[in-house]
Amino acid sequence: LKRSVAPAVMTERWALLICDMQEDNLRSLPADQRQDVVQSAARLLDVAAFHKWVVAFSGLRFPSGYEGVSERHRLFGALRRQNERFGDEKIHFFLEGTAGANPIPELSLPEETVFSWRQSLHPFRNSSLEEELLSRKITRVVLLGAKTSTAVLAAAQWLCDLSIATYVAETAVGDEGLQAPACEVIGKFADVFKNVDDMVKAINEELMISQFLQKGRDPPEGG
Repeated sequence: LKRSVAPAVMTERWALLICDMQEDNLRSLPADQRQDVVQSAARLLDVAAFHKWVVAFSGLRFPSGYEGVSERHRLFGALRRQNERFGDEKIHFFLEGTAGANPIPELSLPEETVFSWRQSLHPFRNSSLEEELLSRKITRVVLLGAKTSTAVLAAAQWLCDLSIATYVAETAVGDEGLQAPACEVIGKFADVFKNVDDMVKAINEELMISQFLQKGRDPPEGG
C-alpha cells in the first residue's frame, strides 16, 4: 500500500516595507495624519522586531543638480528646472546629503534594515527591492508610508504581481488629497484594515494558524 503524503506547508516569511517616510515627503501631510502614520510605523516596527521580520526602506534620493532627471518628468522635472535657476541651496528636495532626504528621525530603524534608494515614483522600478525580497523568500509584506496614491499604491500592485500577500492599515499610510480613494484602490491588491490594531490582530491569527499547520495540527476553531 502506498502511504499518503501530506502536502507541504509553505513557510511564511514576512517583511515590513516602509515607503518614502522622509521629511521632504511627509511635510505636506496634515499634522494629525502625519502623527497617525508615524505612530503606526513605530508600532509596526515593534511587531517586526518581535517576530524577526525583514525590514526594508524604499526612498527617493537624487544627486546634486538632479543629474540624470529628465526635464520632461511631470514631477521631478520641475525640481530640476528650478534647481538650475536657484541651485542646491534653495531647491534640494530629496537631494543626497540633506536632512529632508533621510528617513524621518522618529523612525527607529534596525541596523539590518534593507535600504533601496531610487529616482522614480515606483519603489520597485530600477531598484534592488524585488531581488532583496525574493532572495529572502518573502511571502507576506506589511506595507506603510507615503504617499498612498503613489509609492504605496505602486508597491501594492507590484507585490500583487509577485504573488506576495500584502497588508495595509489606513492609519499607516498618508496622502494629503487622495487618501480615501487611494486606499479603496489598494484594496484591489492588498488586505486593507482601518487601523493598525485590527491589522495586527489579523496578522497574529495568520501567524498562529501557520504555526499549527507547520506542526501538522489543525488550528483551533475560530482561529
